Amino acid sequence: MSIEQLRSDPLEGYDIIGDIHGCAGALKSLLLKLGYKSVGEGFAYPNNRRRLVFLGDFIDRGPEIKETLSIVYACVTEFDALAIAGNHELCALLYYLNPDKLPKPFIHSSIQKQVKLTVAALKDSPDLLDKYLHWFHQLPLFADLGEFRVVHALWDQQLIDWYKTHYQSTKLNPDFLSDWLAGDKTASDTINRLTRGLNLPCPDGIEIKGVDGVVRKSFRVKFWGETQPETYQEIAFQPAPLPEPLATKAISPSDFQKLIYYSSKEKPLFVGHYWLQGELALVSKNIACLDYSAVNGGKLVAYRYHLGDQGLDTNRLVATRLPSF
Repeated sequence: MSIEQLRSDPLEGYDIIGDIHGCAGALKSLLLKLGYKSVGEGFAYPNNRRRLVFLGDFIDRGPEIKETLSIVYACVTEFDALAIAGNHELCALLYYLNPDKLPKPFIHSSIQKQVKLTVAALKDSPDLLDKYLHWFHQLPLFADLGEFRVVHALWDQQLIDWYKTHYQSTKLNPDFLSDWLAGDKTASDTINRLTRGLNLPCPDGIEIKGVDGVVRKSFRVKFWGETQPETYQEIAFQPAPLPEPLATKAISPSDFQKLIYYSSKEKPLFVGHYWLQGELALVSKNIACLDYSAVNGGKLVAYRYHLGDQGLDTNRLVATRLPSF
């Protein structure tokens, strides 16, 4: 199928894809499994009846970063796919915008190490690097597509409303990046919540060793639930279990006040970011996380959303298993 042979029929739905992290082979396999056809450097669905949505974190970690960027960029620019920014795209921007003074938590050595993998993948293609950085500058941070919403990590309605009002856009822009780098608190809260989720510091000096081997002093937190949680284990949302002293500890009043909830009455939400493992499943009846640890021998996952769907269905999750790198 060539670009010239494509025509547009009414849109029947979307295919939403989680964190790719430089796994182009798995991405191509997944797209073919979903019925997309290779066209030039990108992929398109016959008669453009379906639209791709990428949840960010295309880069870093994996061995095929350059090809992954080529595919996603072509899908967005030529076939009307949507790609939103993940924390790794933000890290890449920071690496070039402000390399000597990275804002926390982007200053972490493991993050910088991962960004350097992308830099190395593009070191012989400076024009491509400039093109992709320019593209990163214009990626949306979030999107409401009418029947459902997408964000890389967490939908915080208050911060999203502030962003749309303050910057008159859903996309990254120079003013926002300048405010963030200058230390504006609301800008920092927005970038951290939307691309990294809600993290709580571990009390009492407790540390957690993640599945990636990195030792952390904070942990990721759920943003849904119909019952009031009592212990930290009930709100943890990460593959590494909490240490026993922390897991059974009662949530402090100050931490409880920081919790954010996406109501089960809200429209469906798709996120990536959280490195899930095991069998494919929804995290709640109206939230699907599509990050299943692609570069750690996990799966690259998509959700097939049909226009007019009434709620989410586990059977719509589609995966391609990856080798360990």
